[in-house]
Amino acid sequence: MDLRDKEVMREALDYASWGLGVVWPNPSVGCVVRGVNGEIVGKGRTLSGGRPHAEKEALREAGEGARGGEVSVTLEPCNHEGESGSCVHALLEAGVRRVVVLLGDVDVRVRGGGVEALRRGGVEVEEVWKEDRSDDLVRDALRLNGGYILNRLEGRPLLSLKVATTLDGKMGLRGRGGVKITNEGAHEDVHRMRGCYDGILVGWGTVKLDDPLLTCRIEGESWRSPLVIVLDKEGSMGRLEGEELRLMEDLSVRGLVVLVGEGVEDEVVRRIEERGASVRVMRLGIRGGMRWRDIGKVLGREMGLTRVMVEGGRGVFTRMLNESSVDRLYWYRDGSLMGSKDGLDVWGGGSDDVWRWKVLKRRDWGSSDLVVLEEEDFDERLCGLYEEVWV
Repeated sequence: MDLRDKEVMREALDYASWGLGVVWPNPSVGCVVRGVNGEIVGKGRTLSGGRPHAEKEALREAGEGARGGEVSVTLEPCNHEGESGSCVHALLEAGVRRVVVLLGDVDVRVRGGGVEALRRGGVEVEEVWKEDRSDDLVRDALRLNGGYILNRLEGRPLLSLKVATTLDGKMGLRGRGGVKITNEGAHEDVHRMRGCYDGILVGWGTVKLDDPLLTCRIEGESWRSPLVIVLDKEGSMGRLEGEELRLMEDLSVRGLVVLVGEGVEDEVVRRIEERGASVRVMRLGIRGGMRWRDIGKVLGREMGLTRVMVEGGRGVFTRMLNESSVDRLYWYRDGSLMGSKDGLDVWGGGSDDVWRWKVLKRRDWGSSDLVVLEEEDFDERLCGLYEEVWV
C-alpha cells in the first residue's frame, strides 16, 4: 500500500466502526471506492442486521464511477452466493480494476476464496495482512473485529466488563439499589458504548436490586440498544408475582434472553417466556454455578453474538475474573470517596491471582474519568489465533 492507500483504508476502517453492535452475527466492515482518477466515488459499511454488506453499499453509491476504479475494504469480500449474490460477484460486475483487502476473512465459507475468485476474474488484489502483519491498520482491524474472530474460531464473543467506582474502589452501598457514582459526561459515554455491543449481560441480583433499563439512551440512538442477557440460575424471574421489570420494556426492539440453571421447573421456564423472554437452560459446574466457558459458548456459538458487555453485579465480576474470562475492562472512576462502612468493594475477592492489564486509552470528564484496559496478552493471543488460520 502507498500513502494514499493507507489514508483511504483508514477511512474505511473508521467507517466500519459505526456498525459495531448492530451487525452481528456478521463482521462490521467498511469499504471505499475510488474512481479512475483516484477520487472517492462511494463509501459503504455493513448495515444493521448484517446486510447489505459494505461492498454492495459502496458500489451502489459509486454507480458507474466504480468501473476501472479501486476498492479498499477492511475484510475479504465474501464469495458464497446468498439471497442477493456474493460481494465478489458485485465487484466483478462493477468492473473494478484493483481491490485492497486489509484482513482475510476467517469464516470457513471464505478464507481466501474471495481473493482467489477476484483474481480469477482479472482483478488485481493486494492482501495487506500478508504483507505486514505489524502494520497499525492490520492491528486496528483485528481489534475492531476481535469479537467476530473469536466467535468464528473459538465459538465465543469478546467479553468486556464495565464497572463504575469511587476513588476508593466502592461501587455502591450494601443492600441498596443503584447508586449514581460518576458524572453526566461519564454516564452519557456508558450509553454510547452500549450501542457498540451486541448484548449486555447482568446477574439476577442486579436486576432485582437496581431494576435497570439497560438501554442506549442517546438521542436518536435508542434503536442501538443491545440484547439483554440475564444470569438467573434459580429462575427467579419466573417466580415474580405481578412485578414489572423495566428491562422488559421495548423487547420488540432489543430482546431479552434469560439463562437458567438445569433443574429449574418447566412451569417456571414457561412463566419467564410468557414475559417475552427467550430462555436457555445451562449446565451447572461442580460448585453449582454457571461456568463462563459454557456461557461464552451459548452466547457465541449458539446465539451468534460477537461482543458482550457485562455490567453487574459484583458476584458476576468476581467469577469472571476468577475464571480468566474478561478480555477488556471499562473502568469508570469518580474522584469522590464513599467513606461509608456500608460501601461495597467492586472486587469480591476469592482468588490469590494478580490480574494484569494494559491501558488502551483514557478519557476524562472533570470529576470522572474512564480507563479502558485489555487483558495483558489479549492482543498476542488474538493475533496468534488469526494467523493460525493462514499457516
